[in-house]
Amino acid sequence: MNKLSKRMQAVAALVQNTTCLADVGCDHGYVPIYLIQSECIGRAIAMDVNRGPLLRAEEHIREVHLEDYIETRLSDGLTALAPSEANGVVIAGMGGALTKRILAEHPEVWKKMNNLVLQPQSEIEEVRRYIYAEGFHIEEEDMVEEEGKYYVMLRCVPGKAAPLTDVAFRYGGYLLQTKNEILKQYLIKQRQQFSEILKKLEIQKLMPEQTVLQKPELLQQSATQQDELQQKEDGSTRRFERQKELEEKLAMIEEAERIMGENI
Repeated sequence: MNKLSKRMQAVAALVQNTTCLADVGCDHGYVPIYLIQSECIGRAIAMDVNRGPLLRAEEHIREVHLEDYIETRLSDGLTALAPSEANGVVIAGMGGALTKRILAEHPEVWKKMNNLVLQPQSEIEEVRRYIYAEGFHIEEEDMVEEEGKYYVMLRCVPGKAAPLTDVAFRYGGYLLQTKNEILKQYLIKQRQQFSEILKKLEIQKLMPEQTVLQKPELLQQSATQQDELQQKEDGSTRRFERQKELEEKLAMIEEAERIMGENI
């Protein structure tokens, strides 16, 4: 049986109630191969925007004699998929903005499905908010760590649900409720990282700086001196904004830890 990475194994595990799966950005075609060999789905449509990955997928499909079960298509997102042709989709390994674009371009396709499995590499909070705004909700999530990187995967189903809180949109309501161990590790690392940066900013704030001159004196300075003073003032503003941003992130982490009932 085809062996998946830890990340893709977690993605595949979220595919449920699906007879025909569309795999967008299928790359090597490993996910549909695994799911058919595991008898989790009946057939699949493996799609990719580039010919190279599609050819590799076709080769792997032939190697395991699944040509009658997995069809391949050259497709930009969901473009080559007709409504009701598949009742589940996997979109994994893409940035959050691209994931949202793929969905936004063809709502007539994915809104007829009963199972969306998404694994955005970035902007996960924005993807969660988009799903809820479009009348779907997240029924299950998972989070894994692989080679020092953290990945979140979502299983989304049709039907409106109560909107999540900000902390749930940020870190995942399901992950918080189930006290996901990988999320706990992630929060620890985030808290340490943000706290260290905040300390460095505090030290910089205490360092003596040349004060900005009052207007009469400023007029006597050269243009270069005025630019230097303005740069220092701009640097202080940016530092203040960065400090505020970090404090807000740390407060969000504390709230996540409180929900999980963990003093981590």
